[in-house]
Amino acid sequence: MINVCPFCGKSLAEALVSAGLSACLNCNKIIESSLHNRLLSAGWEARRGNHDLSRLKYEQKLSEEEAILVLAFVVEHGFSHDDFQNALKKLGIKNPRKE
Repeated sequence: MINVCPFCGKSLAEALVSAGLSACLNCNKIIESSLHNRLLSAGWEARRGNHDLSRLKYEQKLSEEEAILVLAFVVEHGFSHDDFQNALKKLGIKNPRKE
């Protein structure tokens, strides 16, 4: 689930629940329901204070491993949005629109 824009961090007018596309009214970017975008969106949620593994998994519809990855980079290591994007790229989790 993507309820926060993975690019700018603003709440979406309507959450992207399953496979498909949405758009951010703030930054005007198209959002795909890719793993990359789900993790970036969850990263914004973690920066906003959602540090609970179970809650992050449930609210963002992430696997345990995905939620741990977000919390490790964003909360424990304090990665900025750009740093987190670079880390995902190094892990092979790329933005599908840039491949």
